Amino acid sequence: MRNLLVAAALLLCAAGPSRAAAAVEIPALRACPQSEDRRGWWWSRLKEKDALVKAGGSAVVFLGDSITHGWDVEGRAWWEKYFAGEPYRALNLGFGGDRTEHVLWRIGHGQLDGYRARAVVLMIGTNNTGHRPLAEETPIDTILGIRAILDALRERQPGAKVVLHPIFPRAATADSPLRRRNARVNRGIREFADGRHVIWIDFNAQFLTDDGRLPAEIMPDRLHPAGPGREIWANALIPSLNCILAGDGSLPIPSLFAPRVDASVTEADGKLGVCSVPRTGERPWLEALHAHRLSVLQAPTNGFATVWVGDRTAPLADPGPCDLDLRVVGDATQHVIWRLENGELEGYSAKRFVVRVGAHNSPFDQPPKGVENGLRKIRELIAAKHPMAEIVVKSNWKKRK
Repeated sequence: MRNLLVAAALLLCAAGPSRAAAAVEIPALRACPQSEDRRGWWWSRLKEKDALVKAGGSAVVFLGDSITHGWDVEGRAWWEKYFAGEPYRALNLGFGGDRTEHVLWRIGHGQLDGYRARAVVLMIGTNNTGHRPLAEETPIDTILGIRAILDALRERQPGAKVVLHPIFPRAATADSPLRRRNARVNRGIREFADGRHVIWIDFNAQFLTDDGRLPAEIMPDRLHPAGPGREIWANALIPSLNCILAGDGSLPIPSLFAPRVDASVTEADGKLGVCSVPRTGERPWLEALHAHRLSVLQAPTNGFATVWVGDRTAPLADPGPCDLDLRVVGDATQHVIWRLENGELEGYSAKRFVVRVGAHNSPFDQPPKGVENGLRKIRELIAAKHPMAEIVVKSNWKKRK
């Protein structure tokens, strides 16, 4: 009987060809040079910067996209004023239009080799979110791309501290879809800062008015900082760079933290069991997210028979070959909510969702009502994105003794 069930499942999967080749990759992780460079400027800049890399002597390296590239163009006067000379002797490795995969390619092709930087200033991701729809790149994908860059930095420049910026605000108002999408990425990558190897400096609020508007005098195109924006950036960054270069381990490196990256999450949400919390600082959790995204990219054209959502405490059954397994060991409802909000419902269709989670809420001192609220929120998220799918929700919450 079991053999018949397996055979039936395999036939179901075979109903449509795979949307991706067997060696599928997440675009944000697929190291490659820019392909949009029709005039050759990207390769010319690469040659120019490679010569500076070989010359060595830079204590601080700026790594990023056109926002960082701009220090060499409209921000040149501020670069000369703040970073070109001693003690930083800064090297600008910002390339207009770059996404995480392009930065990974540049790192892999020598831009961090042959010298020892003391600090690397990293801000990347706005082209990932701005150039691809959610079905092609979710916040989780962008977060994984930035994590890969941090890993590459640790390998190529083990003695350098990384000053990690959130993606800067873009668009005129706080309710812009791009602004909100970037905020979700920022909330995830903030978890990578450990205060020792990676320092988090978030001064995004200094670019904005009290009601969240991005003034034209700060960023005329609502993306790239003009002079006043460069001034804000330099003044926020310099105290941490000075501390890093001083090398006094007894002094804490100044960090700037925004009070909230995502204002939609409140303490009340936590008490109600519907908060949205990542666990992106944990390596096994990141590996699970990576595996989930690859599974989605390899989805058959007719979608999945069943999607399993939650933790792995008490599985209802073993997922079949046509199922998508989105369960992660140790996840509580708040972690599942975060995953679903940040891409694990994107890019596929499904006939049925089976949700079982709650056993790991007990360490968070949430009452059964909070777990029920979390399960209700999970159901709402699934129903909104997959309105035709059957949803089966059960709790495996157990009261802590």
